[in-house]
Amino acid sequence: MSSVRFEQQANIGIITIDNPPINLADDALFSAFEKVLDDVDASDVRALLMQAAGDHFGCGVNVNTTFVGVSSKGARQFSAKDSRFARGWKA
Repeated sequence: MSSVRFEQQANIGIITIDNPPINLADDALFSAFEKVLDDVDASDVRALLMQAAGDHFGCGVNVNTTFVGVSSKGARQFSAKDSRFARGWKA
């Protein structure tokens, strides 16, 4: 099961983050989110709702796995203008 899901109800899209126990972001979640954004782009949704399963929407990034071996420059690029997440979804 993917840690991020997209479903469409009429013209409303719903993205659900589901990465128990506390919805930490990790490499798998970022990859799943990229795929979900592609699905959103290919859909005809007019509104988008983001939600999380469980008790926590998001508790940050899993630093034990996500940025291992990444230089400070690489981390800045990921979290800044080069990141699709930082730019947001564009219809």
